[in-house]
Amino acid sequence: MPSPTHSENLENRLGIPLRSRAPSGWPSLEPLEIVPITSTFPLECLPDSLREFVVAAAEVVDVDVNYVAVPAIVAISIAAAGRFTYDVGTHVEQAVLWCLVLGETGERKSPVLQAVMRPIEEWDKSEIEKLAPAFRASAARSCIEKDRLKALQSQATSAKHPEDRERARKEAEALAANQGETLHLVPLILQDLTTEAAIQHMGRNHGRLVVASAEGGLFLNISGRYSDAPNVDAFCQGYSGESIITNRVGRPPDVVPHPAVVIAQIIQPAVLRELKAKQHLRQIGFLARFLCVVPTSRLGRRLLPDPEVQDARRERLQNAATEYGSVLKEALGQKPFEAPPPPTTILCSSEARAVWRRFSDAVEVRLPKTGDLYDVRDWAAKLPGHVVRIAGALHVYELGSAAFMYEISGENMRRAVTIGEYLIGHALAAFALIESEQLTLLAERIVAWILRNRIERFSTKRCQQNLRVKSEVITAALEKLADHNFIRKVEQEQRDGPGRKPSAEWMVRPDLAVRLERIGEESASLNSRNPALHQPGGGTRPETASLNSLNAPALSAGDGSRRRPSRELPAPQSEPLPDVEEPRVELDAEEQQRLRRLESAFDDVEGLEESP
Repeated sequence: MPSPTHSENLENRLGIPLRSRAPSGWPSLEPLEIVPITSTFPLECLPDSLREFVVAAAEVVDVDVNYVAVPAIVAISIAAAGRFTYDVGTHVEQAVLWCLVLGETGERKSPVLQAVMRPIEEWDKSEIEKLAPAFRASAARSCIEKDRLKALQSQATSAKHPEDRERARKEAEALAANQGETLHLVPLILQDLTTEAAIQHMGRNHGRLVVASAEGGLFLNISGRYSDAPNVDAFCQGYSGESIITNRVGRPPDVVPHPAVVIAQIIQPAVLRELKAKQHLRQIGFLARFLCVVPTSRLGRRLLPDPEVQDARRERLQNAATEYGSVLKEALGQKPFEAPPPPTTILCSSEARAVWRRFSDAVEVRLPKTGDLYDVRDWAAKLPGHVVRIAGALHVYELGSAAFMYEISGENMRRAVTIGEYLIGHALAAFALIESEQLTLLAERIVAWILRNRIERFSTKRCQQNLRVKSEVITAALEKLADHNFIRKVEQEQRDGPGRKPSAEWMVRPDLAVRLERIGEESASLNSRNPALHQPGGGTRPETASLNSLNAPALSAGDGSRRRPSRELPAPQSEPLPDVEEPRVELDAEEQQRLRRLESAFDDVEGLEESP
């Protein structure tokens, strides 16, 4: 008899098909939503010292390298923003880059961002300390000039003799004409601000602004936290380098001739998914400006190493961070005291332009309705521009302040193209997470409710009462499940006469309802060997037995799936469970993705047991 396949092993263990063998009369299951599995960042495309920092930081923090690599490239763009532009032949791209890294709670997003941005923050603090005396002197002169101007204006109107009034008027006009703008010493990096505050900050910081955060406050602000209408124009202008000119009643106009805004956000997908202005931000191209990354989660696999190993890793990171920081600080140069000159344009070599044109054409043919990038065409249309900016960032990292003296090489453009191809899969995954429909989420809750209560047949009314959702919404979700072959509507006899029509009846496909019985039997056998379950306070509800069996050792790290410890089974109090030899289950990429979706559904069903 042939041995079972990996997929069959997993199905037998869970009792729920991941790659369904359809029962007689039922079509195959169709997934409610497919989120592409993302790839690992191509580390070979980074300069040696940058690659060493990315690997060392990911190792110490114990996160996927995808968390570190793209934010590090964005950090390089901070050194170039407002100073350089890149000419690719057809047009000129700014040096600004934005990144959006999506990770769930507990993924150590803040330590990653701190490690990447630390050299920029150290440089900014040092430059502020050096320039502080000059700024204080400038502020003192400004105060003196204002007081002198106020006194002259008073004399010009109240002096007794006409010649005194005329002399005061001329002096006041001359002083006002030569009065310099008040200078402000402001930090480069901020975490949370409104669009109006961003414009004011750029005006005081020669157009430059960096918004780096692991909390998502920026998106809440711009989508209408303090107003009903989202306003992102200033940020978009800071991305494209367009001059900002605003005029508000009661205050002088704000003019920013060369804005340069860099944004680095490492946040949870739910922050964007629940934004009331999400569709508007997508339609105006705001979200399309981000380099999107969906790293692989390491939750459940972050075992602490031996102290000697951890010390060695920290030493490696310290050395790598020193080199990475010195390169960034040299590229940053000096913080300007007064407005710097317009950005210098760096040309792309003929080889780099040829490489870029081939990539741009290859992306363009994938944008129509028949192409695989149609669903993210807003983002993909900007991808060739992103690639030019990435090539420029690699160029600046290699040459520092001397970058303007040389052309961007074909090799750096090829590296940037490879990174751009890597970003495509991550963008597909990111927008799938952001755009998850509420109807799909409700359909997943219904499946979890069916499984938890071992339901084979139910009515729309019963489902609505237990999930406490409006009837029209629950009906739409049930029809979606029927379209994907999870359930089937039962034909009912037409009843004539007065009275309300009976609620629609639904039949659950057998391989969802029947196989769960086998899980319950296996869990009951397992629970009977656990003495803790027979002691006071150690019982387990029958309807949770099937959930407990999903936490079996066969799904431990190493097979690509995420294992969560059981929330229901307490630890043994008298004697440990005997070791049971479990077959090792190897999952392919599709099975891993479906298992993650199933586990996520079970995580969301606390309290979904049917009312007695």
